[in-house]
Amino acid sequence: MAAGVGLYFWGWRRMRRRWAILNMPTSRARSVAMGQAELIGKARGLGTPLTSPVRQLVCVWYHVRVTRETGSGKNRHTETVFTQKVGVPFELEDSTGRILVDPEGAEVTGDETCNLTVSGWGLMTQDVRLFGARAGVLGLSGCTIREWAVLADSDVYVLGEVGKTRDEAAGRLKKVTAVLQGWLKSPERKTAIDADHDGVIDQAEWAAARSEAQVEVLREETATPAGPAIVVRKPRTGYFIIATGGEKAALKAQGYPAVFVAAGILLVGLGVWLLRGAGSVSAAIYGGAGALAVAGGWGIVRHFRG
Repeated sequence: MAAGVGLYFWGWRRMRRRWAILNMPTSRARSVAMGQAELIGKARGLGTPLTSPVRQLVCVWYHVRVTRETGSGKNRHTETVFTQKVGVPFELEDSTGRILVDPEGAEVTGDETCNLTVSGWGLMTQDVRLFGARAGVLGLSGCTIREWAVLADSDVYVLGEVGKTRDEAAGRLKKVTAVLQGWLKSPERKTAIDADHDGVIDQAEWAAARSEAQVEVLREETATPAGPAIVVRKPRTGYFIIATGGEKAALKAQGYPAVFVAAGILLVGLGVWLLRGAGSVSAAIYGGAGALAVAGGWGIVRHFRG
């Protein structure tokens, strides 16, 4: 029953995301209204965009994770050896113009650019070998390296909140990105960012560098007020979704939540059937399961109608 309830609510949350994607009309960059909006276009980097750490691809967001299997039998489990997720502001360009996107706090689905299980030094490509040396994963038999990225100039789907910000604030995102990229090009500054000197800039070190870059940019800015600009960002309430490809790709990333909702209802029903001889407790469970079934049925109907 506990598993059924968990599956039900997990599927329900995913289903609500699907509804948000399906029911939101696509806006244009030039005429987009304030508030929740959906945009589709090309991801354009600001200045010098990021480079993915494994495949060395130009991108605006990447996520790399290295895992390995440990133990055996019932004690076998997956251990995360290394993980890193980095994104920088970029511009979404469609046929009408461009709009700034700040990916911080977004649920991002990128293209899988690497999925490799390390089985020997000679079998690895040069880029994977270099990444392994920097991340310290060489010699760990059975390690799996996976990388996802939102590549520069690729098709991208964005669902988020469009709001006005001052020109200086929008320009600040570009300036901070430019400062960080300049630091990464400098061997001395890059070494300073890598506080533990392990050859890899982890999330904490990147966050500290970004904060330092923001302080540096703020010191250089003048106090002259600026006019309004537009930015897509994480809403206070609602969803912030970024996915490579169009609306179909964003929907595919949500999986098939109706299946999990239905499975949750079936598991709860099974639990009720097993406890059917528990008297008043059983009656309470039947009532709860009935309410869950009604809500789940309504959710499934809404899902397929959407």
